[in-house]
Amino acid sequence: MLHRIKKESYLTNGRYDKWNGLGGKIEPDESPEEAILRELEEELGTKKLTILQKLPFNISFDFPLTNQKYRGQITTLFLLEYYGEPSELKPKTAEIKEAYFIPIESVEKTLTFKETKEAINKAKELRLF
Repeated sequence: MLHRIKKESYLTNGRYDKWNGLGGKIEPDESPEEAILRELEEELGTKKLTILQKLPFNISFDFPLTNQKYRGQITTLFLLEYYGEPSELKPKTAEIKEAYFIPIESVEKTLTFKETKEAINKAKELRLF
């Protein structure tokens, strides 16, 4: 998921020592929009988010063959705006070590997965940031 505060930042997290966007599984009775808001509340303890738009593209992670559970999963992307204070973000699950906003120009060197980096670049090309 893509998240922003002001217009030039991206919310990232340390999950399993990998840096990526926040998100999670869509439950059977949920829409993707309901899922991202629920996941962010569960993971960060905040409801101070607004979905600005669903992005016109998805990503699929090309995990190694040893990670069959998530290989080929499709990730729906959203641009969200957080209207709280960054200091209010508190990881609520053990899988997230920390979460913070980074300048959009730091995404390439901070994020772990090439697929997420490519999505950020595509969003920048579409002038979403």
